[in-house]
Amino acid sequence: MIKCPQCNYHNIDDHRFCQQCGTSLTQKSCANCGHFVDFDATHCPHCSHPTATIWRTILTTLDVGPAQSPTDGYSHSPERPSKTISSKPTDTFPVELSEEPSTEELLDTIDKLVNPPPGAPDPVEEVGQADPQIALLQTTETKGNLASAPAPIAPVIQRFLVQNPRYRLIEATSACPSPHPLQPGHHEFNLLDTQPLHVSPLAVMLDQLQGTTHPADMGKPGTITDFLAVQSQTFPVVLEPYLALRQQFPLLLPHIHDAWQSEQQSVIMLENRMGLPTLKQTIMGNTITSGQVLHWLQQTLNFVIASSPWNSSPSVLHIDNLRVDQGQILCLQKLIFEPEPVGSQGYTSGGENSPTQSSVWDDLRYVWLDLLQGLGAALATELHPLLTHLQTAGDVTPEELQVYLNDQHQQLKTAAAEDVQKPQILDLESGGAAPTLILPNKLVDLGSAGLTDDGRDRHHNEDYFVIEEQVNQCISPNQHHVSGRGLYILCDGMGGHAGGEVASSLAAETLRQYFQSHWQDDLPDAEILKEATYAANHALFQVNEEKAGSNRMGTTLVMALVQDTRIHIAHVGDSRLYRLTQQQGLEQITVDHEVGQREIQRGVAPEVAYARPDAYQLTQALGPRESEALVPDIQFLTVNEDTLFLICSDGLTDNQLLETYCDQHLLPMLNTQLSLQQGVTNLVALANEHNGHDNITAIAILMRVHPQAVSSAQ
Repeated sequence: MIKCPQCNYHNIDDHRFCQQCGTSLTQKSCANCGHFVDFDATHCPHCSHPTATIWRTILTTLDVGPAQSPTDGYSHSPERPSKTISSKPTDTFPVELSEEPSTEELLDTIDKLVNPPPGAPDPVEEVGQADPQIALLQTTETKGNLASAPAPIAPVIQRFLVQNPRYRLIEATSACPSPHPLQPGHHEFNLLDTQPLHVSPLAVMLDQLQGTTHPADMGKPGTITDFLAVQSQTFPVVLEPYLALRQQFPLLLPHIHDAWQSEQQSVIMLENRMGLPTLKQTIMGNTITSGQVLHWLQQTLNFVIASSPWNSSPSVLHIDNLRVDQGQILCLQKLIFEPEPVGSQGYTSGGENSPTQSSVWDDLRYVWLDLLQGLGAALATELHPLLTHLQTAGDVTPEELQVYLNDQHQQLKTAAAEDVQKPQILDLESGGAAPTLILPNKLVDLGSAGLTDDGRDRHHNEDYFVIEEQVNQCISPNQHHVSGRGLYILCDGMGGHAGGEVASSLAAETLRQYFQSHWQDDLPDAEILKEATYAANHALFQVNEEKAGSNRMGTTLVMALVQDTRIHIAHVGDSRLYRLTQQQGLEQITVDHEVGQREIQRGVAPEVAYARPDAYQLTQALGPRESEALVPDIQFLTVNEDTLFLICSDGLTDNQLLETYCDQHLLPMLNTQLSLQQGVTNLVALANEHNGHDNITAIAILMRVHPQAVSSAQ
């Protein structure tokens, strides 16, 4: 089964193009130049940009006794002695494989290769010509071509490659040294996936799990174990902590491509994060803020607390395991587990006397000290109170570590407030003194995507949206300047008999035309935004006046105007605008114009306000009344960090959908791990699954910023 990357349609294995949308299923588009590249190439032949889909694979040899189930522990046998290996196995006994073996066939053939019949010669004893299926790929020298002289490969890895022609070895580390004593004899290597669109058996199983288990329950110990226990396929025991913790930390933990286990070995294939810079390197780079540092430290504390049931706190206690991606998101390369107590089987639940509870907090304190050593002058000054706490503390508790972070965060907020009240002077003549000016941010990227859908239970669409966006770049040896502006409008119409469709489209197009003549240079001010809203309202009001009957049409409105790092917002009705940042999380910027909210603003308790039968009735909309009765909300915002704005109709926001699924669906867009178009597509599908009673519309706007550099000419 091949899953189309564009529309998610499932195609049969021999299709070369998606049967629904026509997208190629054998090539991908180079992210750098757009040239189509085969999946088995490591680099684009046109521009040499990396294009391979690479999985970090952990293969562990198991030592399972006759009374022990393969999943009853996480024990490992010593590495087998190396032999002179053959790069091309001999035909020692029949092993039948289809072009794309099933999981059951794969396990059966692995068993045959690892435990050959008596008298059968070992396929890795003889030296022969390199088989292209298992030759090492040289990622930096051959740019996608197979190497002519493969490096020696451990026998267990070679056996794996023989039975998995889908994957090709890029880099191997035989008996890779483990960062923790629990994991001796592991083999870690990078594999190029020549069929990345083929759905893995694990993905099929996870679809079943997610369809039968509430997301909140998947993070509870035992839930995933109980589900795996009834599966026909055996999975590694470490799969549960990966899946459970990923529910709570979807970006911190790597994506799991596939996993399986036989009686002799377990295999787990992870998103490859080896090329990302370490957290220590990122902090020492002096390009981040003290607030971002505190956010990363907070994530490590949260992880240690949440990971206690799986004894995986060492995952954040090994600094080399902490990485940072392009979106400044903290990432783990893999999970690392506490040592097993003598005589135990597998990882054990954390308890009062477990290593996690008794010593991990001091270990975490030392990790924080290590990360903060060698800070630049500005960061060291700002974070001095935290450093002092960490250096002078004795045996610490998680509560004390949290207090340290809270105190430091509060001091930063107080200092920032004081800086706003006094002029900032940039001393360029002192020769070496760090400038005290908090430099403004500049726009480095602006992007957007939008999508609307009838909804599962509707047969026509009364939502309407407009996106007009322009991004200009000026690049020279001395500068890289980006300027952007965009107009984003969402209207949710109402009125019946196509009245809602007319109202939403007429209002949106009236606004679009209005700003063609009223937005020339600087962002329109509040008065112009109000006049634009009145113009749209008047257009609808006139239509209502001209037609007979009391069924007047109307529409909600959310409108955002972006210019560089500023955004101006106008809002009427119950459609919403949200803001998502790493520092503040998800925030609802607009307040619904409905009876329930009106009563809350009058001092009524929320539970009383929304007990009214008319609680969700709109108090404002475009169209039903003259403009004198309309009071649009106007807001001005400045973007100080990478920010995702979402403009949504109530078909998407009902039932706290965005708040519930923020980590799974919104953060990947903020962190550029998911394209905006795919992100809004996923949101519409999510709304159809959980809501579906109304039309669904989403506009995503991603603004990426960076502090402006001080010109040396100054």
